[in-house]
Amino acid sequence: HSLVERVVTGDGACQFRAVSDQLYGLEAAHGTVRAAAVAQLAACPERYAAFVGGGEGHGAYASYVARMASPREWGDAITLQAIADAYGVRIVVVSSYEPPFIQVVPAGGAGGVPPRVLYLSFFAEVHYNSVYAAPRAPVAVHGAAGGDDGPWTPERVKRWVVEGR
Repeated sequence: HSLVERVVTGDGACQFRAVSDQLYGLEAAHGTVRAAAVAQLAACPERYAAFVGGGEGHGAYASYVARMASPREWGDAITLQAIADAYGVRIVVVSSYEPPFIQVVPAGGAGGVPPRVLYLSFFAEVHYNSVYAAPRAPVAVHGAAGGDDGPWTPERVKRWVVEGR
């Protein structure tokens, strides 16, 4: 299957915008996604605090959660896990890191029901976007309809991940 990328605004909220696009079909609900992630982080510190740098103790974690509530703070692997847990979704990230595909699975599963799957792209430490299989792709996507760099084919994903282009 070919993949196409819907480019979201790069304003520090791109992870939340990309997830919003996957959940709601538009990036404008990124504040709702961020609020759900922050609420999940605040409700379950025992699940996430060990992954937060800055020293041991509740102070560093509380500071992290407060920072994540800021509308322009970049999301990270911890917020992706919190989003997966809060919404009960599995998140697949096509990444420029190795391995090229990362899966984030919700804690506790979805009660025997396979979780909905969200697809994101991630250019290492730079930007998240929303990704769709070509037949499901929304109209305004990066690389669709003669875009500047074509559709996301498996070969292109391999070039992007392995060769950095």
